[in-house]
Formats: sequence, C-alpha cells, structure tokens
Amino acid sequence: MDNILNAYNRNSLKIVKGEGVYLFDFLGKKYLDFACGISVTSFGHCNEYLNNLLKTQIDNLWHCSNIFNIPLQEKFAQRLCKKSFADKVFFCSSGLEAVETVIKLIRKYHDENNTGCSEIITFENGFHGRSIACLSAGGNEFAKKGFGPFLEGFKKISANDIELFKHSITNKTAGIIIESIQSEGGVQEITHKYLQEVLKICKEKNILVCFDEVQTGFGRIGGLFHHQVLGLEPDIISCAKAIGNGFPLAAVLMKDKIANCITPGTHGSTYGGNPLA
Repeated sequence: MDNILNAYNRNSLKIVKGEGVYLFDFLGKKYLDFACGISVTSFGHCNEYLNNLLKTQIDNLWHCSNIFNIPLQEKFAQRLCKKSFADKVFFCSSGLEAVETVIKLIRKYHDENNTGCSEIITFENGFHGRSIACLSAGGNEFAKKGFGPFLEGFKKISANDIELFKHSITNKTAGIIIESIQSEGGVQEITHKYLQEVLKICKEKNILVCFDEVQTGFGRIGGLFHHQVLGLEPDIISCAKAIGNGFPLAAVLMKDKIANCITPGTHGSTYGGNPLA
C-alpha cells in the first residue's frame, strides 16, 4: 500500500475474488458484500450472463473512438430513450463526468437561447462528485476542505422549503440539480410535494431541472429511475454507478431542446460509451 495515494480509509481485508453477493479474501474467507462497490454491483460479482457478454466482446472490440459509429452504443442509447423521457444520450465514464456534463449543458442551453442565465441552484447535504466544479455545486465541508477557492455560479439552499426556493430564484437562475434521495448526505429524501412544486415553478420560468440519479438510478429504488417512481419528468439526468455493474460507464439523458445546443467539438469523452463498457 506504500505506493498508493492515501485517499481512502481502507479496510484491512485483501479482496481478490467476487461471486454473486459474496467477496473472498486472499485466504479464501467469504464475506457478504453489503457495500456493492459503493452502490455499483447491482447484478452481483461475476454475473454469468454479463461475464459471457464481456468474453464475447473482448474478442471483437475493446475501444473505438467516438468519431466512428458504434452500433452497440447506438443500441443502448435507443433503449435508454425508449425507457425514459429522453431524446438523446451522452455517454461518459463516471458520475462526476456526468454531472460536469450536466453543468455545461445547462449553461450552454441558456447561452444558445440568449437568456443571460448561468446560475445553478443545488441543495445542502447534496454530493455530486469531487472535481472542483462538482465540489462547488455540492460536497460536504470535509470533502471541500483545502481545495478552494471554488467556482462561482452555484447557489446552495436547504431542501423542502418551497418559499425559500422561490426567493432563491433570480433573473440569473439557469437550472437546478437535485438528488431526490441524498445519499452521501445521510440518505435523506426530498419530499414528493416539494419536488412537484419545484418542477412546476421551473417549467414556468424556463429553469432546467436535472435529477442526479448516479446513486438512485438503474433499479436501486424499485424502478429504472427514481424520478419515474415519483411520476416526475426532468429535462436532464445524470446516471452512473449501477449502469455498468462495475465497469466505468456513465450517461447523461436529455431532451432535444438541450441536445440541440451541442455541435461537434463542443463536448466529448475519450472513453465514454466504449464497446467493452
């Protein structure tokens, strides 16, 4: 461990194998895995169906640049759009990258429409990743300590107070990023009534609504996405973690009105949507 950056409070267990819901250490001792790779391996370790797909793909194509058409990527995008509100999908490699993309798309949409809006509202106890932009948007104080100064353009408020939300909106408000169930913040659920009111107000004022579904997406809460379970429709969502069952994969799902603002060269991802993932 001397050569690995001390960024994790590691358990002393030395894990070398996984099978279903179990992990095994180097001595062969078996452990029930309640962590799921931090909300990732929803289909378990070494799932036979997924293993066979990976073995087949390994002999065909690992990686391909996004300057070419990738049939598997297109097939997955079509399925995601069919199962959701979305018209377009952007594939990337992590939840952090997905949220960064959301921030850029919200601002790009308003720039293309000449609204003069760029500020994004987020919530206390929210967590959206560890880049400077994502820490500026959310992040607890421990995660942020020592990494400032942070970026301007974010307004953080407490949730479940609709009057506070109304008063937080200005002529610069461009979007809102919501974790409907705050995970890192202590598994706190934002109320259904509050979310309904927020979406209604945002629609009236042309404020883009993003649900950050990195933690809640892909079946973790009884449906494909939590906003679907709630019966709510955002403009854009970020998702990762369970989408790849452990492979680095993430996606941003969006409506056409946002997607139309992006042209070749304005955004991209080297590894996003590669065939193996």
